[in-house]
Amino acid sequence: MEITTTYDTPLLTALERLGPHDHQSLIYENPEDRFAVAIPFIRIGLDRREKCIYIADDGMEPVVRNAMRAQGIDVELAVTTNSS
Repeated sequence: MEITTTYDTPLLTALERLGPHDHQSLIYENPEDRFAVAIPFIRIGLDRREKCIYIADDGMEPVVRNAMRAQGIDVELAVTTNSS
């Protein structure tokens, strides 16, 4: 799956401002929209050295991992680093 995404600056700013115990509710219509939010959110958490958990539907793990890789996230390193 190829994902070409442009990130909305106000959305990125909102995600960066979220702190522990804050919540953000976003509506998406397709996987590309979902990943346009989820991947930057995960990247921000990993950059902060936070433990990140993504809960996916059955059979979707490879799709999520590929989307993360497509956006430059070293999935294997993140899983190894955050598994303890």
